[in-house]
Amino acid sequence: MDLSSLWFEIECPKCSYQFDVKLSDVKAGKTVFCHNCKLSIKLVDGEASAHRAIETFNSEMNKLDNIFKNFGK
Repeated sequence: MDLSSLWFEIECPKCSYQFDVKLSDVKAGKTVFCHNCKLSIKLVDGEASAHRAIETFNSEMNKLDNIFKNFGK
């Protein structure tokens, strides 16, 4: 499982329309457009929190996977 492929909801700062973006798009600092008012919204990963969350989650999932692979050996 890769956390970066998860989608979550954001709200347009102009019209309050809610729509989904991928966590990997936040990590990459992509620009998205509001589906309602067409506002250009630059996604910002403040303090690299999305990047750290993805890396930490993926690392822990790999550790868990290794534990299960070695279980019963």
